[in-house]
Amino acid sequence: MHLPADAAPTALAWAGHLASWPLVVLAARGADWGSLRRPGVTHLWPGACVLVLVLWQIRAEVAGLPAVHLLGATLLTLVVGWRSAVVGLVVVAVADRLFRGGDWPALGLDLMVGVIVPVVVSEGVRRLTIRSLPRQPFAWILLSGFAGGGLAAAAACLTQVAVAALGGLAPVGPVLVGGALLVFPEAFVTGALVAWMVAFYPHLLGGLGVRPL
Repeated sequence: MHLPADAAPTALAWAGHLASWPLVVLAARGADWGSLRRPGVTHLWPGACVLVLVLWQIRAEVAGLPAVHLLGATLLTLVVGWRSAVVGLVVVAVADRLFRGGDWPALGLDLMVGVIVPVVVSEGVRRLTIRSLPRQPFAWILLSGFAGGGLAAAAACLTQVAVAALGGLAPVGPVLVGGALLVFPEAFVTGALVAWMVAFYPHLLGGLGVRPL
């Protein structure tokens, strides 16, 4: 999700940077990078980032409204952990701007909407699944995959609506509708990919305790 940078008030843009970057630094400092160097998953983090970058290129854009695209936040959180997911999504956001041209002033706001909020929601659903349900494949597919992806997209949508309303960036109605239309595709794509990994490559979901179907 990308907010129109030229419409963002300077104070709101700075608030986005001040709110997002300390959390990014905190995630980077606490990330368990050593676990991503274990045999069989050495290229997992960069590969997952490339996949998410590709997903971000499939987007809908309307003049004057935020661009809408698949997030990939839930999938990255389940694969590499929430801290590494935050860092990876920041790398993806920067690479996306370098490739497509860059509305850099709104980067902090975009990180809050499309990175911090959906990753936190995804991690919350993941922990709830661990604590509340047996560690078996269908729990991960239905809750951490489908439900986690849908709730993360819904949370990102509501955050984007709040930012748009506070800054007067765009009409709230179209922003809400555009974000809501993303919820089901995000849930479906995330759930389908999680189901594929649970069935054939459960080791890619390191530490989740799932077994092959």
